[in-house]
Amino acid sequence: MADFRTRLITLAGAATMFAGMAFSQVSVTSTSLNGVIPGYIRAEGTTELLPSLVVPLTGAVGATSPVNLTVIVAPNVTLDSLSNSSGVSEITATANGGGTSVNATVNGNQLLFTGISVTTTTTTITVANIRVNASQLASSQFTPITEQVFISGVGATPSSTSAQAVAYAFNGLATTTVTNTTTNNSACSSVSASTVQYTVAVSEGFVGAFKTQAGETGGITANNGTRIAVTLGNIPANVNVYVPLTVAGSGTGVLTSIASATAKTAGSNNSAAAGTSAPLSGYAAVTISNGTGTAYYELTTAVNATLESFGIPVYYSANPGAVSANTGNATVSVSFAPTGATTAPNFVVGSSTSTISKNTSSWSVCSTTLLFPFVTNQLGFDTGLAISNTSTDSLGLTSKGAVTSSASPQSGTCTLNFYGSSAPAAFTTPAVVATGTSWTSAASVVAPGFQGYTIAVCNFQFAHGFAFVTYNLTQNNGAAMGYLAEVIADRPTGGATPGTAEQLEN
Repeated sequence: MADFRTRLITLAGAATMFAGMAFSQVSVTSTSLNGVIPGYIRAEGTTELLPSLVVPLTGAVGATSPVNLTVIVAPNVTLDSLSNSSGVSEITATANGGGTSVNATVNGNQLLFTGISVTTTTTTITVANIRVNASQLASSQFTPITEQVFISGVGATPSSTSAQAVAYAFNGLATTTVTNTTTNNSACSSVSASTVQYTVAVSEGFVGAFKTQAGETGGITANNGTRIAVTLGNIPANVNVYVPLTVAGSGTGVLTSIASATAKTAGSNNSAAAGTSAPLSGYAAVTISNGTGTAYYELTTAVNATLESFGIPVYYSANPGAVSANTGNATVSVSFAPTGATTAPNFVVGSSTSTISKNTSSWSVCSTTLLFPFVTNQLGFDTGLAISNTSTDSLGLTSKGAVTSSASPQSGTCTLNFYGSSAPAAFTTPAVVATGTSWTSAASVVAPGFQGYTIAVCNFQFAHGFAFVTYNLTQNNGAAMGYLAEVIADRPTGGATPGTAEQLEN
């Protein structure tokens, strides 16, 4: 009997203890998350930081009764947060009032936090540093990213919040525009690097889309700030391209040119400006390959609380006669960088990236057009043809205060076009006609059986031609005569004015 009474008293005490614990277990105060104001994240970003969320709690019993949190992110986007060298996630859940901080275990679109110790003064648990691949929402930018929190564990009464919107994905880049400042360059003269060819306007799609390294950092330091890739296309061969080392924005932001060779595909803490390139001080040369080159910039000074825009001027330089052909309109494409990196930030080439074809910088090609009025290889006749490249001379001296020659050494091919009886296809000299040399051939070689006139277009200045018409040279009745080819002067833009005379000279 005494033993029964002892057991009864013990069970009653245990029941009282558990009842007390159950009464003071942690639970969610309300179904709403505290302090979460939905913001914008970049639809082009794969490592976009979501706002921190604060879970309101009540009934904390102390560190002896840990709790667990589960956070579900929807839609089912990839959670792409960083981890340290030990594989520990940067995402944390931290209890206030002296509670502990626990790193997350990522399971699909769920975050699991196990064993968060709380104290008697714990009222909230803050979850921070969640990154998502927002590019998976780019096709539905008005779909919100939501988060819902569940609490469980020994020290908790199972409860949850409702799913709440925490962010919307929008294009971080606004539409790029290009402003013309120079529309025509003469390939026959030097192009000065001090003249702006055109300006590329780069702007935020929403306030705060451009971030410094500190702005991109979560629980683990980001590799760099927001980077911008400005790709320039259709650049003529032998043209040098320059951009400023730093560009000030419309507000307080500053973009700095990046020297890293991996700026396109990998993050780097090297945000030093690319080295100054002569002839411009404070400018970097853009490496051009097959007519295309990319300049990279990083935001190094924070922007203000308004939409920021940057005007990036582009400069060309070229030596006289270096540009042999007009490649048409230049193209400009602007996107975030890097792409394909395993670091933060990282981006995809999203819907905000478009290539602009703009009549920015045309080139009046350095050329000479020659008219051979009569060329024949019929009825026993043949015509010898010679074209000399006279762009090298010793006349660049002043005579009575005036320069007597403005020639500069050039080289290029010549294309002969035939008009008349049995006219063949156009013929291009198989090799360039170097400065100070001549190309020679005969109608019997380049246009056998032809008779008519020939127009030769040489892609260098100071070309001059000579024709030598022969008949039966090895016979007693042989004859020969020669003449100089006429130089057809450049025609004004839009063609010659009706009624004006053709201008020819030797």
